[in-house]
Amino acid sequence: MKALIPVLFGLIAWSIFGAHDAMATCDQEYSTTEFSDDLAESTRALVNMDQQSFMELGEKLHTRVPCLTKPISGRLVATVLRNIGTAHYFAGREQDAAGWLTSAIEADPGFQWASDEVPSGHPLREMYNRLKNAPPHQPEVIAGQRLSNLHRVKVFLDGSLIREPAATPNSPHFFQVVSRSTGRAELGMFIDGNRFPNDYIAGLTVRPETDRSGTDTATEEVESETNEIAYGDQSVYSVDRVRPPAKTPLLIAGGTTMVLGIGLYSASFVTHGKFQTAETTEDLLRYQTLNNSLVMASGVTTALGVAAGVFGMRLDGIPGVFVGGRF
Repeated sequence: MKALIPVLFGLIAWSIFGAHDAMATCDQEYSTTEFSDDLAESTRALVNMDQQSFMELGEKLHTRVPCLTKPISGRLVATVLRNIGTAHYFAGREQDAAGWLTSAIEADPGFQWASDEVPSGHPLREMYNRLKNAPPHQPEVIAGQRLSNLHRVKVFLDGSLIREPAATPNSPHFFQVVSRSTGRAELGMFIDGNRFPNDYIAGLTVRPETDRSGTDTATEEVESETNEIAYGDQSVYSVDRVRPPAKTPLLIAGGTTMVLGIGLYSASFVTHGKFQTAETTEDLLRYQTLNNSLVMASGVTTALGVAAGVFGMRLDGIPGVFVGGRF
C-alpha cells in the first residue's frame, strides 16, 4: 500500500498541473478577496506542513488566477508561481517544481521563506536556494515576431509590463492582457516559456529603404496602427495616452462647483451689508444667520469643487489591484 502512495501523488499532480499554456475556463470571476484568502490559507498550510491542503490550494490558484479581472503585481504573481511550484514539490515532481520556482525567483528575487514557514535545512528550502544561486536565464525574444494590439491593450508577463514577446524558456509564466480603456483584464493564462498566444503576436513587416549609395536596404517596421516601430534589435514606442472616461466630467463638475462656491461667497457681501444696516434686532439676527450660512456653504462648495478638480487632473488610466498582507 505504501508503495502506491508516490504513484497516487504523481497521478494527482499530473491531473492538477498537466498543461501550463491553457487558459482556464472561467465560469465566474475570481475576486481579489477570495484570492487574498487563498494566499493566506496557503501560508497557514505551509507553516503546518499540511501538504495535502497545500496541493489543493495550488490546484485552485493554477485554475482560478487566470480568472482575475484586474492586473496583479509582480510580487503577487511570484507568490502564485512559488506556491504552485511548492505544490509540485510536495507531489514529488521536482523537475516541474524547479521551473515554477525559477520563474518565481525571476519575478521576486529578494524573497525568502520565514523560518516558521519552511525550516532551515528543509529540502525544499535547499532546492529553492540552489535555484536562486544558479546563473540567471536570459529572456528569449520570438524571432521575427512582435506583440500586437498594443494600441488597445497592455500586456503583462509575471506582473511586469512588456513591449516585446520575450520570456525565459523552459519555465512557466503568467500572461495577462489588460484593456487600456477599461483597466480590466481580458485574458489571463499560464504559458510555457515564450509560447505567447497567437492572438497577441504578429510578424514584422519588411519594407525596403534606399540608402545614400542608392542600394535598397531592408528595414523591419511594424505597422503604424500598433503605435510601435522596430528597427533591427532596437524598438521605439509611441504610446498614446488613454483618457479615463471619468476625467472630463470630474474636471467640468469641479470647475462648475468652484464657480458656484465663489458665487455664494459673493452673495454673502450683500447680506453682510444688510446686517451692518439692520435697524431691528429681528433683521439683525436674520441677516446674521443668512450671511453665516452663505459663507459656510461657499466654503464647503468650493472645497468639493477643488477636490473633484484635483482628482480629475490626477486621474490616469493605470489599472491595478492591491492585496494587503504578506504572502
